Amino acid sequence: MSKTDSQKFKVTPAGYDDIAGVSVLETQVYADDAYPSLFFYQALRQWPETFLIVKRKEIVAGYSLLVPVSEATLSLMSVLVGKEYQGMGLGATLLRETVVLARSLNYQRIELSVSPDNESAIALYKKLNFKETERRCDYLGPGQDRIIMVLLL
Repeated sequence: MSKTDSQKFKVTPAGYDDIAGVSVLETQVYADDAYPSLFFYQALRQWPETFLIVKRKEIVAGYSLLVPVSEATLSLMSVLVGKEYQGMGLGATLLRETVVLARSLNYQRIELSVSPDNESAIALYKKLNFKETERRCDYLGPGQDRIIMVLLL
């Protein structure tokens, strides 16, 4: 992606008008396992400070959602870039902005779980200094193993 192209995308707080676009991306990437639109409306109501999107004009290209789990810790519930926008550096941009946001809110750590098969996500997390802390078998149900990663802020 050229510098001109990357400047067309902007990371902003999510708004209710963005939920339809977020839901479309979620369904494109996760199909039957996608979070429903209702989840995103509830998430925006519960955690408006920590729900970010990346978009060009009015088109949503991706989102991230951090959920507080304690006074010190946020869980990265999801970071997703739509299929047609992958490979453009938007995931890295979105994740960097998500980390900046967490620091600005005075959290001390971000934790996440990722599929061991998701090599591109793991590489991105490692690039941004997330560290693997453990592997959990059947974390999300039978056959749904996960790697747990943490970033100290």
